[in-house]
Amino acid sequence: MKATSCLLVVLLLSFNSFLCAEDKDLFFESEFSKFILDKAKGLDPEVWSSKEEADEKSFKKLLAGKKGNVIIPIWWKDSLRPKKTQNGIAEIIFKDVSSSPIKVNLFAGLPGEIEIHRIGGLGDMKWKTAFVPIPWDQIMRMKKKSGLTYISFIAPKEIDIPFHSIKIKRGNKEIDEKRWCLETRAWVARAQLQKRANAILPKAEISNLSEKENKQIALTFPRSMVNLIYPNSAPQKNESEKSLKIQLALNELEGGQFGVYANQKALKDVQLKCSVLKTAKGLLFDGSVDLFTLEYSAVTGKDGKHPLYPQKLWPAYSLDIGANASQAYWINVESFKYKTKPGLYTGKIEILSAGKIVQTLKLEVKVLPFDLMTMTEAELHLGGCVPRFLPAHELKELSRHNHNSINLWYSGTMNQRPIRKSSTEFELDLWLWDDFMQHANDAKMKNFVFFLGGNPYGYPDTMQMERDLYRFIYSDKKNIDDSRAEWLKSTWKADGKVAPEIRELYSKWIYKFYSHAKKNNWPEPIVTPFDEPAKWTQESWARGKQYRWLKSNGKYSFRVVQNRKNAEFMDKSKKEKFTPEYLCDGGAGPWIKTHFKDCSSIIHKAYPSARIYGSIHHAKGGLPFLEDVDVFCTNAIHQDHDLGNKVRAVKGKTFWQYSGTNDKRPPSVAWYTFGFYFGAFNSRGSLVWAYNWGSRFDTASSGGQWMYGWTSPYSLIKTPYLEGLREGWDDRRYIETLRKVAKAKGKEKEAEVLLSSIFSEVIGSRNKSGRDTVNNFFAQSKDPNKLTKYRQLIVDKILEFNK
Repeated sequence: MKATSCLLVVLLLSFNSFLCAEDKDLFFESEFSKFILDKAKGLDPEVWSSKEEADEKSFKKLLAGKKGNVIIPIWWKDSLRPKKTQNGIAEIIFKDVSSSPIKVNLFAGLPGEIEIHRIGGLGDMKWKTAFVPIPWDQIMRMKKKSGLTYISFIAPKEIDIPFHSIKIKRGNKEIDEKRWCLETRAWVARAQLQKRANAILPKAEISNLSEKENKQIALTFPRSMVNLIYPNSAPQKNESEKSLKIQLALNELEGGQFGVYANQKALKDVQLKCSVLKTAKGLLFDGSVDLFTLEYSAVTGKDGKHPLYPQKLWPAYSLDIGANASQAYWINVESFKYKTKPGLYTGKIEILSAGKIVQTLKLEVKVLPFDLMTMTEAELHLGGCVPRFLPAHELKELSRHNHNSINLWYSGTMNQRPIRKSSTEFELDLWLWDDFMQHANDAKMKNFVFFLGGNPYGYPDTMQMERDLYRFIYSDKKNIDDSRAEWLKSTWKADGKVAPEIRELYSKWIYKFYSHAKKNNWPEPIVTPFDEPAKWTQESWARGKQYRWLKSNGKYSFRVVQNRKNAEFMDKSKKEKFTPEYLCDGGAGPWIKTHFKDCSSIIHKAYPSARIYGSIHHAKGGLPFLEDVDVFCTNAIHQDHDLGNKVRAVKGKTFWQYSGTNDKRPPSVAWYTFGFYFGAFNSRGSLVWAYNWGSRFDTASSGGQWMYGWTSPYSLIKTPYLEGLREGWDDRRYIETLRKVAKAKGKEKEAEVLLSSIFSEVIGSRNKSGRDTVNNFFAQSKDPNKLTKYRQLIVDKILEFNK
């Protein structure tokens, strides 16, 4: 701490005159933008070595397995973040001595650090210069009025890493993003080398080519996204003669998939080039067209065996395609209301190998003569669960994909402790929230679901907001672990109610949070006491005992151990020589039912206009919460098809549905689930578990991967699942647009007859999978190819009504 304070003083004094300069971009050319590590003051001696010299360079080593911060002055004026034009890039000179890459983090205020890149990992013992982007929305002042921020490095566990210097320069968005994408794919490929080589593929397809086709070295074949293209896919009869056809309304983003097949010989340095699109009369398409390459990644598997899956959509890049193998590509076409004109536009996508055109794919884009209702106009809501805040640019990208909500969790976003005045009085410190909510508003987010607690299998310790109220406000003990233990015992003794010591604090917290949100014009908060309260119906296996024990590093660990695993846990404690201290019982049981109801009562009394959300994973066991929640969201509609009607029958209640994904769920599932299937029950919003809850790109490294998108410096690396999710909600927008047009034309009955027939068929087409509402919940169609047919029926009816 003393070393850090010293550095702050030195930097602030030496940089003070520079801060007054009008053009803060001069920083990039100034002496203040370069940091020689062996001369830098304030580096933590517990994680950085003393000065060393070798290879005609001076350096300090970041010790193995340690995280080292390097504090740097900000280069912008009065705002929390730089301007959108003030992106930086860090040039880092280091020695690549490890076969594992070095993680690089930025203080991003989201609400803390964010991993921005990984560098090195070749272990070739060479000095290198790494380039790490510093985007405007992923860097922030360390404190509200601080003139400093920091970049940090995490060394691999096995070896110290020598660092010579860091130079902060002006970034170039296009160049930096392209380099970052290339380097990220490279480190993931190295990490997955053996897993990809031994990965499981679906049954191989045998090409079915005409004599003419068989003479061509490259063939293209468009396919619906419900049938993903793998390396061992191959064009079937007449498939390579088809055009890639895209149809969209006047304000829609639409995707398409196509494959490139290397016939008999490998194709080297394959690249794509899209021509302009124009009508027969020469009208140019006034919209956007983006091409993507699908990366095949090893994903989570069983027994050490990993499937190879077309997982990530990267901006199109050059690669080789092996002989008699295929590569999947993707296209996004976007139209804009008041800008794009209806009509049939044609063009082509050229396939180049080693700089020469080896094939062309005809492209047809049909823009329909009507616009769709937006998600907000249709009063529809979609959000994915995130473990922390998202950067501003990522929120806008999600908004393009029909996300107008987001699901936040207290455990990952409420890093700022409340400001304690006494055991009964406090203030909330929400300046990081204000920053995020400003960006959420800019991205047209309408609301957010906020989980004050987590999974009740860990009750009471997963009631995180309540835990903090006791530790940081009620208790005056310096040892927060002892305060935590006290709160756990008190909560259990409260017999399913909020601990008496914090009931009033809970009420005050809700009032302060909602009042601040309203005053600062946040999107609407929709809070929930904790996740999935209907787990109170679980069998006795979900119950357990709450322990804490002292670890070798002198810190306490807290955990609820299920009763069925208690003997195993005790054996482990003896072998590893730690002593568990029993605090209370815990886990899921009838007590979480009463606890959720008690919390809901406190919330409604503290702020009567607050809406409460509930994730209801069990139909029968969830209905008792209908009196407590305002937004009833279920993944158990198959248990009771009339559940939505029961919810809507109660005045003021809103019916939503949720579903889950993993790192390899196909787009057809998202398209069907969130589109016509949920539409058949007229739910008005959805939660997705989860958007980015998992590893950084290498999802085969461990289990528990729930994600369909990854943050990049300036864009979003998405999955086919996100494409399917967007398509599903586009179907919902088509449905609501039909209803709007039908109402204006006095043909509501005719529209509902059509929709009822579609919904009936959709509900009947759900297969038997994905019905475990706790561990593996999703809906899947027996014939997802019919989804396009259903949408076309609606399009035709809209066109008919608009004549």
